[in-house]
Amino acid sequence: MHFSNKFTKVLIKTILGFIVINFYPKKTIVFILSTMRSGSTLLKALLAEAPEIQHTNEIELFSAPNKYIEYFHYWRLTGTPILLVKRPSNFTDYKSYPVLPKISSCQIILIRNPVDTINSIVKMNQAVKSYHEIEDIVDYWCITYDNLAKLEGKKKIVLFDDLIRYPIDTTSKLFSFIGSKRKLGTKTYSLPESGNWEWGMDDGGELIGQFKVITENRNIRSNILDSTIEKFKNRLNATYDNYLHP
Repeated sequence: MHFSNKFTKVLIKTILGFIVINFYPKKTIVFILSTMRSGSTLLKALLAEAPEIQHTNEIELFSAPNKYIEYFHYWRLTGTPILLVKRPSNFTDYKSYPVLPKISSCQIILIRNPVDTINSIVKMNQAVKSYHEIEDIVDYWCITYDNLAKLEGKKKIVLFDDLIRYPIDTTSKLFSFIGSKRKLGTKTYSLPESGNWEWGMDDGGELIGQFKVITENRNIRSNILDSTIEKFKNRLNATYDNYLHP
């Protein structure tokens, strides 16, 4: 009987996943889901202060033919009991985002005021020499969060404003949500194990390098840009209100 290389690889990974799921200590997979420029790098860094979490850079979402392959893929990424997967949507995948694995997981949905987010995306695009029309960015933001609102399973909604104003209380509740032994929240954090943050893998801006939550000097709004966004306010507010008043 002849088996293709592809079939053999799938079979081997399936068997390994079956063994890991059934005979090794369970690992908690936590997904941080959001748009870009919503504070996901900050939230990941804060939660990585828990002893059960390895502070990695951004990890791509992964799906496979069965849950055994998916679990084995994520299981081997870290040696810690909790794997934190931070992966915001981007302009190439937001219409189908997020494609989550079939394995059991926790979902943290992080949402920031849409006007602040759009202003920050425009600022980021200037830094990385990218360009998108405001209407496209509005589509990106609304569709991402409309999709995330439909997710089922164990999930927690986190407002960026709460994370900034009350970081210790917010992270304390999240440590409990993901099953960490750490009880005390935090407002400080460390570098990822790679040694740095950079655009494309995480937030490459200046504030993340402060190693603590910064509440002041966050006024990034542009009056010209705000007036452009104004015509989209009803659509933006409708989506945002679903998270403010679930």
